[in-house]
This record gives sequence, structure tokens and C-alpha cells, in this order.
Amino acid sequence: MCAVAVASVGLSTAPAFADSYSQYQSMVVSISHQGCFGTIDGMHDDTQGYWVARAAFYTSSSHGCTGALYRKKDGSSTWTEVSYQNFVPDGTWTRTGYHWDGPGAESKVCVSQYVGDPIGNGACSAPW
Repeated sequence: MCAVAVASVGLSTAPAFADSYSQYQSMVVSISHQGCFGTIDGMHDDTQGYWVARAAFYTSSSHGCTGALYRKKDGSSTWTEVSYQNFVPDGTWTRTGYHWDGPGAESKVCVSQYVGDPIGNGACSAPW
């Protein structure tokens, strides 16, 4: 005869620890180009000890705009797109998610009337 032992395992879920944020800064740098508007909002991640940035876009143009958030690290001359390119229909706001903008990094927002690379076809804000 074979004995079978069954163990009961209770799974407990620890609470999720969300990062704590402070020092929200709205529209730290902005760009306006041919009816397209882009800006960067920043906030400090107190838990991790660094800044995060997101881009926000608006257009009053009937054809809409495209915008994206870019980042460059110290020592590099290359700006990298860190958000997806966002199409902004007329009269609406669109925002990216927050992206790391910690020590040794700068972010900028770029906008264009055209679908495609906002850096190549549009205008960009000053770095933040």
C-alpha cells in the first residue's frame, strides 16, 4: 500500500511597495512649432533617488502633430527616443509615461506636423 502525503501551502501576498514621489514640476521646458506644442513635466522619485520625466503634447492644428521624448546621457552626442512617437489629434492632450532622467542624463521634447521622426522634421525644446 502506498501512502500519499498532501501538503497545503498557503500563499501570502506582501503589499506592493510603490515608490514615493515629490517635487512635481510642470512644464519645465516647452517647444511650440507650427501649431504643435510639447512640454516636459518632471518629478523626483524619492524612493529611488532620481528624477523622472514625461512629455505632454497639444495641437491646435487641424492636421494633428507627432511628438516624442528623447534622452541623452553625459558624454554622448546622441539623443535616443525613449517614448513612442505620439500622434496628437486636433484639440487634445497626449502624454507619455514617465521615464528615468536621473544623474548624468538630459531629456528634451520634440514635435512635428509630420508623421515620422520629430527631431528630423520638427523642433525640439532645450534640454532639461
